[in-house]
Amino acid sequence: MLFSTMMKHMGENLATFLPDILKTLCDSTLNEIQSDFTQFPEFREGFFRLVMNIIKHCTNGLFQLDGEAFQRIVLTVIFAMQHEKPDLMELGLESMHSLIVILKESPTTATTFYQSFYTQILKEVLTVLIDLRHVGGFDTQALIMQQLIQAVDGSPVLDPNTKLHTAEGQPHQYDTNKAFVQEMLKTSLLTMFQNLNSVQVESFVIKLFNTAHEQNDFEGTLRDLLISI
Repeated sequence: MLFSTMMKHMGENLATFLPDILKTLCDSTLNEIQSDFTQFPEFREGFFRLVMNIIKHCTNGLFQLDGEAFQRIVLTVIFAMQHEKPDLMELGLESMHSLIVILKESPTTATTFYQSFYTQILKEVLTVLIDLRHVGGFDTQALIMQQLIQAVDGSPVLDPNTKLHTAEGQPHQYDTNKAFVQEMLKTSLLTMFQNLNSVQVESFVIKLFNTAHEQNDFEGTLRDLLISI
């Protein structure tokens, strides 16, 4: 908690020390907790809060990290989102939402980020969204999902000429990022829920994009999906 508090109050003043903080503190903590979702709860909260405060208050330092260290931050946020304990889950969701909001102000950085991480983040958010054990995080999950959909639906935050990567780390083969994401959503939902047919899933995905720029309608579309499954 001490480092988390320091990061919150000192922010960018710690930017030059951020690689060392991650190497000496974060790596060892992550090694202790990544095998499950329950052991060392006090370490988890302090660690996830530190990562959240890095994102919120040391943004320049975050974007100056090397690729491996930055990836570790993103994977830690995803790991936090997967927790069933509400407090830990919310730290992960708030961190991811904050990161996506910050990226809107830097399209070049956002394009690089989304190219590498979009597919994984979208799949992970979809997974927790439809998991009843994570129902308490619906509002923030919906916000993240909405922003991800907007990013490939005409938003200037993502260069449309840059193709997102597949789960295998290769550029997709579709004409547009939007078409790629729509197909990915369809495939994922049909795999997860065999009680749904392709017509139902396609209708949902189309409606999801049609409502992506109106929050209440978008949340309603997601709730309709949850009811149908």
